[in-house]
Amino acid sequence: MSKRVTPDEGRSLLGIVVRSAVASGLVTLLYGTGSLSGLQAAWADAFERIFRPTASSRLAVVAITDADYASGDLFGGTSPLDPGVLQRLLERVAAHRPAAVAVDILLQPPLYESPQRQVSRRELYAALDMLARTGSTRWILIEPEDAPPPSNDALTAAAWDQLRRLPTPGAVQLTWASAKLTAEDGLVRHIALCTQPHGDVAPIPTVLGALINAADQSVRCAPRANTPSLVQRIRYTGAFSHSARNASAGRIFSAGDILAPANPPHDDTILTGRVVVVGGTFSAGSDKHWTPVGTLNGAELWAEAFDSWSRQDALYEPPWPLIFLLQTAIGVASGWLTLHLTRFWGYAAAILGMGALAVLFAWLSFGAGFIVASSLPSFFAAQLNVQFGSLPGLLADYAQRRVERRRREARAKRGHRREED
Repeated sequence: MSKRVTPDEGRSLLGIVVRSAVASGLVTLLYGTGSLSGLQAAWADAFERIFRPTASSRLAVVAITDADYASGDLFGGTSPLDPGVLQRLLERVAAHRPAAVAVDILLQPPLYESPQRQVSRRELYAALDMLARTGSTRWILIEPEDAPPPSNDALTAAAWDQLRRLPTPGAVQLTWASAKLTAEDGLVRHIALCTQPHGDVAPIPTVLGALINAADQSVRCAPRANTPSLVQRIRYTGAFSHSARNASAGRIFSAGDILAPANPPHDDTILTGRVVVVGGTFSAGSDKHWTPVGTLNGAELWAEAFDSWSRQDALYEPPWPLIFLLQTAIGVASGWLTLHLTRFWGYAAAILGMGALAVLFAWLSFGAGFIVASSLPSFFAAQLNVQFGSLPGLLADYAQRRVERRRREARAKRGHRREED
């Protein structure tokens, strides 16, 4: 037989509901205005390190590693990278027939270069021109943020200009993209699909936006200037850093492995139909970015971002009514437990319940794909209501405690005087 709720308990339960709702409303408002974005980011970062998703097999990274960079047979420890070796690497990758290749390497001609390198660079530009015109692979090259200095070789500069003036995608398989990354509190958590260049011109895709457009042509930048871009939140897997485990899983390959005679293209290749990011992971490149899971190179970042989009499991904010209802429900439940149990067991059950719910919501956030805002404010609002009933009750309790303390002090003074007499 259920316990009959007394009028006092009914008023307390009503107060719990009201104050939990008020606290939840305030927290929802703060989340909506971005006032708690730092707290929310720290919460998400902590659980992203625990709940790591499994990377898909759709993407692979071809990395120029420290060993490749130092090898005398490849790049010989020189920068800019040898254009002749780059040409061989990109042609070998193209022979594997990938769906798209993003080259996260600046290719514009430097101000000064040896005559032999100038010839190799012109051949590299001609090879990219031919691959973009005749192949089925979409090529994504880095758009220089600033105009490069004029080359000391007119033929190289002309070859570069010809590559830059290739027709728009549709006529050729080439997209120029920005490598711009935006950090929040020093960490890369999101990447925009488009970025706004200087001047009143249309936005251009980032490397991520170009990769996504190669997979889904309906996702593209707006034709009007200063149009807000879609943003992709990254769920890091750690599967695209250069390690023996990731190499054995077929997600990352070194440039030396791709160029090795033992790995020529064949009918069923390791890169066929996949999206490939080619970039440098060697230390001298200084292409390091801080993320919630440590430092990553640019190529690894683009791979993680595209894989997050491909898996469609990135976190997002649920509608604010859902946040409000969940927080209010937690506050009411914790208050009800404290109201109907003894003070010790009520607090213990409420705190343990909050811990279990925090773990459950974290699991749901990374399983169902949404972030549940903090429910601590509604929890404390409910506990204050149980303890003091209402704000007037809280003030009355404080006033009563002060009166009782003064009476005790007065009695202590009278007793001290009697002892002196």
